[in-house]
Amino acid sequence: MKYALVIDSTAALPDSFLKREHVKIAKVNIRSGDALFPDPVEQSKRLKVYEDDLINVKHGIGSVAPTDDEIFEFMMTEVVPNFDVAICQCVTNVGSTIYGSFVNVSNTIPKRAREVRDKIGMDAPFRMVANNTGTLSAGQGLIAIYADIVLSKGMNLAEYTDQVEKFKRVVNGFTIVKNTIHARQRAIERGIETVSFATALIGNTIGMTPMTLYKNEVNENLSVERGFKTAITKLINYAIKHIEKGLYLRAVNVCYAGDLDDIRSNHDYLRLERVAKENKVLLLLSIMPLSAAVNYGPGAFSLGIAPKDQKLSFE
Repeated sequence: MKYALVIDSTAALPDSFLKREHVKIAKVNIRSGDALFPDPVEQSKRLKVYEDDLINVKHGIGSVAPTDDEIFEFMMTEVVPNFDVAICQCVTNVGSTIYGSFVNVSNTIPKRAREVRDKIGMDAPFRMVANNTGTLSAGQGLIAIYADIVLSKGMNLAEYTDQVEKFKRVVNGFTIVKNTIHARQRAIERGIETVSFATALIGNTIGMTPMTLYKNEVNENLSVERGFKTAITKLINYAIKHIEKGLYLRAVNVCYAGDLDDIRSNHDYLRLERVAKENKVLLLLSIMPLSAAVNYGPGAFSLGIAPKDQKLSFE
């Protein structure tokens, strides 16, 4: 069985993972002013967008999910002729239509795939399954890493589905928002209840930093910290504690909406790096996908982790 792991571009993962032959990416489009362009996969191209200040609500920033027809075309050209099974993992269904589009085409593609595969001498039937990860960004990326490990062991589709469904329930996808005005405006545009402009402005001025958790289709506001660095310290302390207590997957996935040197030089991140190495935990770091950053704003920090102790305590 030759499988493809299909993810959308909202999943935060380093280039080394995204460039694997069996990893295929359905790109979300980014809207900035009058421009509409695919969410770039390459880290250098993402960084250029941040440096050019295009992820800014003053430009009318937003994301546009691929349509059913675009998903169909992507699957028929990129996946069907090259793989026997497509494992499709999608960003949370809240506020995005990507998962729905994959589900909509999942019944049509296997039938149409037969025609394509017959022409190139592929006898095996084509199968696909679509999964809603219930999270996004670093949390979504962590689920993709787990899925790749499971699939590499030769699990069949039924076993895979059961394992990933169980795993995604224990994945915590945290995000720290640096620009509260940006996050407020995008929440309004998406129909999500949020704070007043005055509250967001005051928060930005005095450095109040919200921390959220996206898990199992629920976006929960956890706390508001005084200062971005304070919030990062709190979250990294949480990650270190759970690395030492035990993880369901020995990996922690981190992404940042900006230059990664800002994170690599951070004292708390260096502590996390050291503890992860000591405990043989894989620590991944990448630039936040634009399709996630359009909602959280530049400077946002996200961390995905699957702790065995599911109690949310930051003490």
